[in-house]
Amino acid sequence: MINVRPRELEAIIDTIDRALNMHDAWRDRLYRTIICKQVPTQADLDEHGHLHCEFGKWFHSPGNAHLRELSNFKRLGNIHEVMHTEARNLYAICHGHWVITAKEYDSLLDAMYQFRSELLIIRHKASETLHKIDALTGAFCSSQLLPDLEEVQAAQKAKGGDYGLIRLKFDLLALNDRHGNEAGDRVLRTCLAKIKGLLHERDRIYRYTGADFIVCLPDKSLKQAQAIEESILATLSPAYMQALQISLSLEADTADAIGADTACAIDDDQPAKTPARGRMAAQADEEKPKVGFAVQHVAIKLDSDTPIEKQIRQATLTAYPIDLKAKVSPSESK
Repeated sequence: MINVRPRELEAIIDTIDRALNMHDAWRDRLYRTIICKQVPTQADLDEHGHLHCEFGKWFHSPGNAHLRELSNFKRLGNIHEVMHTEARNLYAICHGHWVITAKEYDSLLDAMYQFRSELLIIRHKASETLHKIDALTGAFCSSQLLPDLEEVQAAQKAKGGDYGLIRLKFDLLALNDRHGNEAGDRVLRTCLAKIKGLLHERDRIYRYTGADFIVCLPDKSLKQAQAIEESILATLSPAYMQALQISLSLEADTADAIGADTACAIDDDQPAKTPARGRMAAQADEEKPKVGFAVQHVAIKLDSDTPIEKQIRQATLTAYPIDLKAKVSPSESK
């Protein structure tokens, strides 16, 4: 669930809780229709019934496209569709006043059991992941980094194989001084979101310390890690521009609001110039040179014999400047 943000995890947990309740209600209605010989609704007989139930509407919504790419959710979607297919078959048998065989009934029970079981597995993983995630950036907490890498290191000693790391250390001091800590946080969140979009499901990113992050790349050689490092650095300038544009817009809105509040307090016989001054100040502020930031970076091939923290700390970092005007390519910064 590397591309899932904390808020999404909370939403997933809440949705699964509701889905379990909806599943129980759907199951009870199914039993009542079958046992009491009631006429099934048209929705019950619909070939695409799995798209129309409450869970199906949430699951297949456009906003969840990235979730449906995750292996656990793919499996859940398949089981959900099978469950509705089995239910539709039984509804059709009831509607035709035929007899449901034990095999047909057991097929439905198996599908319902698998669906509920998969929901609970995903809920457990989402809850477990949520407690390991840094609230600001959505990266895994530093407390998880060394224990996870020690497991990897032990596996490497036993089986071999490559494991790549990328260290990214953001220097946001000048940006924070110029635009405030909220702007720095927004830039950090935006950059991390772009980085996570480049990673595969098994890849993980950890908040090491402060604005220092470790990207973990299972089964990646040093050369592959360096290629991913290049891709990551290439996304940072657009991410910075996007985040800073939002911050500057908020600064201007705040200046206007302060100016308007001040104008309300001016006597009626005095001209209300404060809002204009607020807008002029905001414009002048935007015309000043935009302060960028730098990212120190290095790709590392995890050694199975050397202490992990020593490898991370001793790797030589290279500075990569990010600003709105000068765009230095990753290769030029080395």
